[in-house]
Amino acid sequence: MDITLVTTAGTDLEAYELLKSLGLPFVKRQEVLQTSESQP
Repeated sequence: MDITLVTTAGTDLEAYELLKSLGLPFVKRQEVLQTSESQP
């Protein structure tokens, strides 16, 4: 299932903060980098 959220945020940072305040789970960038480096 795909869900699309549209905001009127002026910047990516504003959109991120809005979605984070609504409780959307985000993976920390460092965790993503570590995971991609450990995979062959």
